[in-house]
Amino acid sequence: MKKKVLLITGTVIGVVCLMLGLLAIGYGMGQGDNSDSAKSSETSQKQSNTKPQKSTNSDSDNYQLVKIDKDSNVVSDTLKVHFIGVKYETVKNDTDNYTDAEYNMEGDPSQELNSKYYRATVYFTIENVGNKAVDSSTNERSIILDNGVSLDAFGHGHGTGSALEDRSTDTIQPKTKLNDAIIIVSNSKIQVDHPQIQFGRLYEPDADAPFADGGIAKI
Repeated sequence: MKKKVLLITGTVIGVVCLMLGLLAIGYGMGQGDNSDSAKSSETSQKQSNTKPQKSTNSDSDNYQLVKIDKDSNVVSDTLKVHFIGVKYETVKNDTDNYTDAEYNMEGDPSQELNSKYYRATVYFTIENVGNKAVDSSTNERSIILDNGVSLDAFGHGHGTGSALEDRSTDTIQPKTKLNDAIIIVSNSKIQVDHPQIQFGRLYEPDADAPFADGGIAKI
């Protein structure tokens, strides 16, 4: 039986003007591929959940933007990830600076995290290149950092590392894309210039049995 994954109701953390400039090409290309089909384009837009939210006051001068702009392999003949870029931040431990990733940690983030900690946001799109729809609300995902550490993307981590995915709960129809992001927080410096995403079993909507085992999308 499939199980539902913890889902996020909020949107991705605030994206400053420079980040928007860095990522605009990636998102534009991601949505533009569906322009030959009005129906696919409408579905893709409906599935997009990566939108700017209120900017935080997170020592925001202390951030770095890294552009990736690379495609992954295709997982289970169905899902392909386009990694757009990463925003790295050094954050002062203050509730005014928290995102959903901090609030969804196991325990109190004011205690779990150091007075200055690290945050990284990985921006990407997931494309369904297969012929079956994928229920994204039931597909468990994790992110693998450059040092090989794997973090489940539904929060509940500690100061040693916690990740939370800001994603849509919609079905990813064949030949459409979903804009997505994963926010990582840690007391240790985070390096994820070569991100990998582990996909759990893939289900069609309302199906009790998976049609594929999933796998790792990497560049």
